[in-house]
Amino acid sequence: MENNIFSFDRFFKVLKYDLRFRVLGFALLFIVLLVSVHLFYFLFYNMGELRIVARVQIIQFLLFCCSFIAPFKIYKEFRSRHGQASFIMLPASVFEKFASMFVISLMLVPLAFLLMSLALDYFAVLLFGNMGDDGFFLRYEGFISPADIDFSLCCPVIFTLVSAAIFGNAIFKKRAVAKTMLCVIAMAYILSEAVTLITNFIFWNDERVYTGTWRVIHEYVQDISEKVCLVFSVLLYAFAYWRIKKMRIS
Repeated sequence: MENNIFSFDRFFKVLKYDLRFRVLGFALLFIVLLVSVHLFYFLFYNMGELRIVARVQIIQFLLFCCSFIAPFKIYKEFRSRHGQASFIMLPASVFEKFASMFVISLMLVPLAFLLMSLALDYFAVLLFGNMGDDGFFLRYEGFISPADIDFSLCCPVIFTLVSAAIFGNAIFKKRAVAKTMLCVIAMAYILSEAVTLITNFIFWNDERVYTGTWRVIHEYVQDISEKVCLVFSVLLYAFAYWRIKKMRIS
């Protein structure tokens, strides 16, 4: 009996369709973000050395921007009746369509952006790395290695940003990006306040607070914050799936 919930054959067909017809709509903005770090350097910061730390920080920031914006651009059809109808009419289950969206938004787009950013930076160093020795203004310090990327930061942040983006794209019709960003900021504030209250309650009258031994407390706060964000993100993915499942042709 054929599985009506999930089939790898149907899933790969949906994934192929999304990559061919939807992801291309994000190509221009993807390229703009990709070259931004180097374009900004050439236009506004054309003196001195562009150090590895600065380039890594900019690449990571642009990676977050790319990951957040991608679902809105790739699946912008969710915000129109005609687009929703074409999405619903695809010969696949909702779970297969959502799985394709999940893989593209959370895995393929961020991974492609990171790899292409490192490759572009590599060629920039080859071209301009030694120009400072000849008195030219521009200079790149060394090559960025994958080990320079803080994956312990990037992975959880991207997981959370993509969950918010997919959820916001499925809920909001107009100004989806701006409304989702406002919701993310509001929820981040609420969650931070909740973590603070929990921490204060647990460590109330704890001698470590008064002796200045903050390391244990800091590690505890970081651990509980990561768990709260993980649970919150999973809930957003679940709510987004539920919202997409409830879409009807109207």
